[in-house]
Amino acid sequence: MFFLTDKTVVVTRPRAQAGELKIELEKRGAKVILFPTIEIAPPESYAKLDAAVRNLADYDWLVVTSVNAAEHFLRRLAANKLETAELDYLRVCAIGEATFERLRLAQVHVDVLPSESRGEAVFDALCEYLGGVHELENLRFLLPRSSIALNLLPEKLSEVGAIVKKVAAYQTILPEKPETGKIKALLEGGAIDCLTFTSPSTFKNFVKLIGNDDLQRLLNGVAIACFGKTTAQVVRENSFSVDVIADNVSPAVFATAIEEFYK
Repeated sequence: MFFLTDKTVVVTRPRAQAGELKIELEKRGAKVILFPTIEIAPPESYAKLDAAVRNLADYDWLVVTSVNAAEHFLRRLAANKLETAELDYLRVCAIGEATFERLRLAQVHVDVLPSESRGEAVFDALCEYLGGVHELENLRFLLPRSSIALNLLPEKLSEVGAIVKKVAAYQTILPEKPETGKIKALLEGGAIDCLTFTSPSTFKNFVKLIGNDDLQRLLNGVAIACFGKTTAQVVRENSFSVDVIADNVSPAVFATAIEEFYK
């Protein structure tokens, strides 16, 4: 029995990355509407990332914060005529299953894969791997990430004496031609059952696109599902309730969590 039959679910991921989640939801009977609220773009400048890539020997750890960070980091590695073998001398932490898979396909070893994507969980996973918080002191961490990424992890690392270098690997921007009118009309007509948000940016841009004035009324009776506790926290900080949280940020697990909610 499919528990998402007759349910309409909106996916707000970038269109190029929405396919797997769409397939997993449709397997469970859902009607899926793609409404990308972000696009992934290069940072304003690659200068800092390129400098870090050319000086990998300056670091002990590479922490890859998302599949987008992995993609752009690997591109700049290639652009600087460097092989992934250059990373063999670093410890590597991958945040999220998709990030791990992208690195694995590029033949990059991964030493730590935290069970959750929250900054606290990543910090705890690094401590556990190294044998205690005291082992982080003076270690040098490179974090290629979004230009607007949260600072919780680098702050926690710095607090215990680690040396952290944050570099923008990409930025998230509003889509050029969003179908905002269509989504508003569907929300007005009560035709949407569930909204999915896979990062804080997808939610924040959804609010920008739809407009905050009447959003509480439009989302009355609409379930909200979030990838990870960090995304859920941002939604709640904006006075919306969260019905589904999937800590393991894989499309299959996320789709199953949504199905379990309706089950």
